[in-house]
Amino acid sequence: MTNIFLCAGGTGGHLFPCESVGREIQKKGLQPILITDHRGGKHKDQFPFPVHIIYAGGLAGKSISQVSKNILMLGIGFLQSLFFCIRYRPKAAIGFGGYPSVPPLLATKLCGKKIFLHEQNAIAGRANRFLAKFCKGTFTSFKNTKFLPDIKTVYVGNPTRSDISTLRKTFKYKAKKTSLNVLVFGGSLGAKVFNDIIPKTLTGLPKTLQKQINVHQQVSDERDLQDAQKTYESSNIKASLVAFIDDMPSQLTQADLVICRAGASTVTELTTLGVPALFIPLPNSIDGHQLENAKRVRNPGGGWILEQKNFDEKMLTEKIKMLCKNKEMLQKAAKISYTLGKGHKAAAQMAKHIKENI
Repeated sequence: MTNIFLCAGGTGGHLFPCESVGREIQKKGLQPILITDHRGGKHKDQFPFPVHIIYAGGLAGKSISQVSKNILMLGIGFLQSLFFCIRYRPKAAIGFGGYPSVPPLLATKLCGKKIFLHEQNAIAGRANRFLAKFCKGTFTSFKNTKFLPDIKTVYVGNPTRSDISTLRKTFKYKAKKTSLNVLVFGGSLGAKVFNDIIPKTLTGLPKTLQKQINVHQQVSDERDLQDAQKTYESSNIKASLVAFIDDMPSQLTQADLVICRAGASTVTELTTLGVPALFIPLPNSIDGHQLENAKRVRNPGGGWILEQKNFDEKMLTEKIKMLCKNKEMLQKAAKISYTLGKGHKAAAQMAKHIKENI
């Protein structure tokens, strides 16, 4: 069996595309083996292939003492990765970003094998920027990804989950004429600014508009959830609040408008299905990559952006009023968003390319 290492950071943004590509690699008769850190190891049961955990630590934004400690951890992770290279003799390795991907990719390269990268964001992460000079090729989620050499890049999109990819074949967005279903979420950990501003904004709309709105909102903090619930109950808005959205595909297909952050996986799922969104990018994302992700959808007309520094009740009120009164804007944005979707084909394209080039 030909072994292929999959090397990824331990967060969903890295692990989701990694899992999708791994499943496609299996279909090609290759054996994927995931190498990640302790965070990714917590999700090992979701992967239908072996998972190994190594030591690793980030360097960006850390104190001098933390950097020293993490360099040591990366060194230990490199030695662990060399052991896995000797044990499994991989034919190649694919990195999906994050500092835990660096040790196994360098170890694979040292053993004389090819390494490939996938970059999820419109601005390349620090790990992938460092590794790009050593790799055979880089797959990107967006055209003209910043800080990556064009000569080695292949634009494929961001591999999305199979349940979202399957829905693309059957789902077709259609804005409702007499109501507006608003889906609100802030990523895996939620977003407190959403919890504070969105309920106040929506309940401050004229009653005629309130009666049109149905809200399904993620509020991860228990106290914030109770406060938001009280705010909505004092209005004419139908609201459903949850700490975590565990049926995202279903919720996306019911939404007329999504208010969300602009992480790579979120952007991919929205464009795969063609659902219009109002993006409020995470302001402290590394190198501002969320804002750049959102611009790649906003600029051609597939959504809208409100930067958090401008995100207040007045600005949001104007946006919601505009969209409630002009449903054709939602329909047009949905159509453009759909044309931007490539995630449903990305994993298969990557698996095919890798098998042909190892």
